[in-house]
Amino acid sequence: RVEKRIATEIVNNEVNVENSVSKNLNDIIERHLSTIQKQKRVVTKCHQEYEASRQKYDSAQRNSDQAGNQAKIIQLKDDQEELHTKLEKERDLYESYMYELLAEEENIALFVKEYVKHQELYFTSVLREIQHTMRSMDGLFRKFRRLLPQFRCLSASV
Repeated sequence: RVEKRIATEIVNNEVNVENSVSKNLNDIIERHLSTIQKQKRVVTKCHQEYEASRQKYDSAQRNSDQAGNQAKIIQLKDDQEELHTKLEKERDLYESYMYELLAEEENIALFVKEYVKHQELYFTSVLREIQHTMRSMDGLFRKFRRLLPQFRCLSASV
């Protein structure tokens, strides 16, 4: 009997947590995480492109003993600056997405608090069930002790 009630409490707790905590946290994750991950990939790609252009420019500068290479060096420098500007723009966008997620901090904290509240209710309810069962068992033991002398008398007379 107690196992059935505790199992019911477990199911109720899981349903309550799912409805009021998990769904809300998943909504936040779905709204923000995919965008952040995509933007992080964009930033990584831009960073790699920028580093490659910087290395080309540095290499061209080291090997610039010819005057004809000046136009190429200037073009590489322009490309590098353009990629740096693009990288900074993409980083700023990435940071803005991260700040949007951080703005949800209060909501996330409230959902965590709600989860803890559900846990408190669950454990309190289960504790009540166990205490009720213990009282019932104590009552049965007291009855058994009162009846025990009668059984002893009956078994002695047989």
